[in-house]
Amino acid sequence: MYWDYEAAFVDEDTVVAGTTGCDAGLGTARHWLVDARTMTLRGEISYPFPVRGPARPVGDGSWYTVSGDGASVSVWELPASL
Repeated sequence: MYWDYEAAFVDEDTVVAGTTGCDAGLGTARHWLVDARTMTLRGEISYPFPVRGPARPVGDGSWYTVSGDGASVSVWELPASL
């Protein structure tokens, strides 16, 4: 497994990073929450529908993704508990 070339800093402590390149044959894109200070995994992000490509930063704890069919964009935010 390897990380994608692009990731999204969603706040000063958190990165949403993907493994979409090496996951290409495994189905939908996978994104992960990573602690930016310690570089430890906080966990895998579970989306309610397929997304593709990298997560893109919006700011203030938010990022966006493109739907699996490329027809729409969704904005996501970090849970308050993080």
